Amino acid sequence: MFKKTLAAVAVGMVAFGAQAAEFKIGDDVVFQVNFELLAEIANTKLAIGSNNIFLGDSQIQLKGTKTVSPDLSVFGQIEVDFDQIIDNAPALADDSKIGLASKTLGTLTFGQYDSFMEDNMAEAIGIIGHPKSGAFVTEPVVTNDGRSIQYISPKFQGLFGVVGMNISTLNAAGTEHNVGNNFVLGYDLDGLKVFVGQSTLPKWTDVPGTLSTVKSVTGAAASYKFGDTTVAVSGFKSTKTDDLDTNYVGIGVGHVMGAFDFNFAYQSVVTNTSTTVSTTANQWHAGMGYTVTKGTVIYFQTNSLGATANVGDIMVAGIKTTF
Repeated sequence: MFKKTLAAVAVGMVAFGAQAAEFKIGDDVVFQVNFELLAEIANTKLAIGSNNIFLGDSQIQLKGTKTVSPDLSVFGQIEVDFDQIIDNAPALADDSKIGLASKTLGTLTFGQYDSFMEDNMAEAIGIIGHPKSGAFVTEPVVTNDGRSIQYISPKFQGLFGVVGMNISTLNAAGTEHNVGNNFVLGYDLDGLKVFVGQSTLPKWTDVPGTLSTVKSVTGAAASYKFGDTTVAVSGFKSTKTDDLDTNYVGIGVGHVMGAFDFNFAYQSVVTNTSTTVSTTANQWHAGMGYTVTKGTVIYFQTNSLGATANVGDIMVAGIKTTF
């Protein structure tokens, strides 16, 4: 089985180019392999001095789809992250899932993965960003990633809905866990995307025995793509477990010009530290990439989180290639 699969991967690379190896097994199964290698140097500002790291946050992704009928298919995905720069670094499971997809009934997914609300709303203004080390504005926490179930309805005139839930890890004593949920109403048609959503997070995070500091999040995000330019806006109200709110409002722009791509975002983060006192952080990030050849990009990215003495700000330069 594996020998046949590896041979098919080689054939698929020749037939489909450098971005993915895709091939068929029989008449009803399509299999795809994506392999991304990355190396980058990042400088992070500390309270005293800075920290420089050299890392390679790379990934192998396997996808499979089995056609059951003209309307129904079963799909699966496995991702493994590894660092080819740091000696003996552990390999970790990333987005892994299994599900059912129907043109008339929608898509149902089980596994550990970024929710629709996270990918399409919380990260809306982070357009084009290449680095794995960060160097972006702060992203609001909207859901846990693990132990998740998500349903996406079919589109009707661009309108659709998303319902998700995830079960938390156990507490430190191993006696308690609970459930979070999230809901999104979306519109996606002719380059315009608009989403509104609400989530309630589990009491416990994906890290065993760790309490979540966020209770619920309500927000909206929109983007519009015209030609080679995309503009996005987003706004969120995040309520912490102490019932104090943090409000995020931001705008992002991405543009592709030949082999070059550019991104910029600005965000205001207002954190209520008590019922009468708040602090405001004006954040931004900017970066560019250059496509050396198909599937290979060199890039630079920097940000400012608006913290005292610029603590947490990152500058990163790197290269990544996808096979």
